[in-house]
Amino acid sequence: MDKNIINQILERAEDKNFKSDYAPIALKWYRKYISSRYKKVSRNTVRHSPNVRQVIRPVRGGMYTFKYVPKGKDSLPYYDSWPLIIPFRRMSGGRIHAFNLHYLPPKLRMKILWRLSPLLTERELIDEQSVEEGQSADYYDLNALNIRYDFTGRGGLKMLRKCTRTYILNNIRGKLIEFPTHTWPVVAFLPIARWRKEKNPKNIWKDIGF
Repeated sequence: MDKNIINQILERAEDKNFKSDYAPIALKWYRKYISSRYKKVSRNTVRHSPNVRQVIRPVRGGMYTFKYVPKGKDSLPYYDSWPLIIPFRRMSGGRIHAFNLHYLPPKLRMKILWRLSPLLTERELIDEQSVEEGQSADYYDLNALNIRYDFTGRGGLKMLRKCTRTYILNNIRGKLIEFPTHTWPVVAFLPIARWRKEKNPKNIWKDIGF
């Protein structure tokens, strides 16, 4: 599969002349277009996309995917070994609290992205040392979500509480793949989740309460 998959989808979206990639009509198009053309996407394809960078640690309000082996995995009924997260809090003991968008059905991801978009703001700091050696951050945008857990008590963001998970940084295998905000409408719908124990995501979404 072409390594420029994210760019290709973004370029196709430009032909639609959306006023905003986060507008409901645009997000609906991304969801339908991606689901109809991409049934499975290699993580290596995403990892080597020119739109992303690989980092050592996550920043609050960014979007990341990575290989993850949870603690006590044998006792879990299911888990996502390639989560797509937005961290909102760093905890002691090398843990982070984050929203894993894969625990939302695609239609709800569409609604969440639209409701989260007003919270996008410019980062105060980019940690240059987190960039993979030999890569440049010049192409990278400086935006992130100004998001905290208490925001999820508001209206349309309440569904995020059901996809809140804790991740242990030492259980992440390899580096994290970080996505600039302009790619989020694409990445949110790419089929990169890898479910363990329960293979059918519809059963997982039903179990969670969606």
